[in-house]
Amino acid sequence: MKIHCACGAVIADTTDALPHKAHVVPDQEWHAVLDAIRAAVEGAAATPDGRRLNWARACTVLSNAARLAWQCRDCGRLYLDDHDNQAHEFIPGSADAPVEIFRSRPLVPLSPSAQADPQGP
Repeated sequence: MKIHCACGAVIADTTDALPHKAHVVPDQEWHAVLDAIRAAVEGAAATPDGRRLNWARACTVLSNAARLAWQCRDCGRLYLDDHDNQAHEFIPGSADAPVEIFRSRPLVPLSPSAQADPQGP
């Protein structure tokens, strides 16, 4: 997928782990999403198939709650999907606005007891 920014740049969404793309969960849904993920994880069966099923359920909960967003790396404009998956443009308030606000931060290591396989079961 490509978004044609108003500044003339093209925002490409053709792979995973893009520094200019984000999955946004509205604050009104945040705790419900966490509760649903907790329910999926707590129901984890001891079998590999059970763990895969619960991992898939947790991923589905998060995917259904999130909307996609992209940032133009040239001008900083944001494009955010609405409820109907239509992207809307938001213009930065100043010319010196950061153009990599979606770039990931360094991960904070989990304690050994809280660590999980990031790839799922």
